[in-house]
Amino acid sequence: MNFEREINRAMSKASNEDIEQELLSAEALWQQVQNDGFLEPEGGVLQKWVDVILHANPNIVCQELQRILELVTLQEEVLSSLGASSRVDELYRQMHSDSTLRERIEMAKQDFAIQSMGNILSSE
Repeated sequence: MNFEREINRAMSKASNEDIEQELLSAEALWQQVQNDGFLEPEGGVLQKWVDVILHANPNIVCQELQRILELVTLQEEVLSSLGASSRVDELYRQMHSDSTLRERIEMAKQDFAIQSMGNILSSE
């Protein structure tokens, strides 16, 4: 019985060490992204979302990221079934030259980030 407990502890420790290492790698990646200027200035909604993701419970963050991936995948399936995938690609390219569209997308991203933060923080 003690042997099984020791194996479980060792596996748990290895899993925690793996998670910590992945979080450190993710944090280093986000530092690079921030240094390259891809994110809004410190204190903005998207920056706060990144901070929540980096510092919240990794299990809860993983659940939220999986939820987001499922949602995006589902939306892509719906768009594809409606034959609208090419329109999305077109709008994505257009977004870089159309300031009105870009502003609408930025607002939607911020709203989504706020909802996501709420999901993460209310689960802790």
